[in-house]
Amino acid sequence: MRKVDVISSLVIGEAAALLMLAIGRNISLPPGVEAGLGWLPLVFPIATLAVMAAGSFLGRTIGVAYQFTKFLLVGGLNFLIDLGVLNFLIFATDISSGFYANTFKAVAFLVAVISSFFWNKFWTFRSLSVENTALQFAEFFVVSAIGLGVNVGLFALFNDAVGPQAGIDERTWASVAAGGAAAIGLVWNFLGYKLLVFRKTQK
Repeated sequence: MRKVDVISSLVIGEAAALLMLAIGRNISLPPGVEAGLGWLPLVFPIATLAVMAAGSFLGRTIGVAYQFTKFLLVGGLNFLIDLGVLNFLIFATDISSGFYANTFKAVAFLVAVISSFFWNKFWTFRSLSVENTALQFAEFFVVSAIGLGVNVGLFALFNDAVGPQAGIDERTWASVAAGGAAAIGLVWNFLGYKLLVFRKTQK
């Protein structure tokens, strides 16, 4: 495991922990969960480093596992950035529904995509050249937007068209559908970034 991977995984863990702390202060949480948030800045960086070490070990036999582990860590951070920006805007304005809340979500998504681009470009896929960065970002944004469409479209298909299966209640099925859609969307994003956006410059 490279030194940059150790540092990056620790930075991601600490940033994620601080974002979870901030988000936790803006939403209602059970008292036990809220009390445990204080440990996150200490515990979570160690957890992300352990995940990176496991990915590095698996990468010795399954080459793509190393890169995919970095992709997952970056994805987790950017999910929290999305949620964090949304919660900050809701907290700052006291608006949590309607047109402005939808605008907040769009802003949060854009901030997360920008963060995701730089983390994935320079760390996950090691596309270190700064030439054609604007074009890469445009391609990255398109792949991300398609990934969002795949995620939402598959959720609607599984949740509404297919509907609950095997006696699962509607609320639980919605979570199952969301999980399946997210997994397929995740694979799309990884392959899109690897094979389309950063295809020529990976090292």
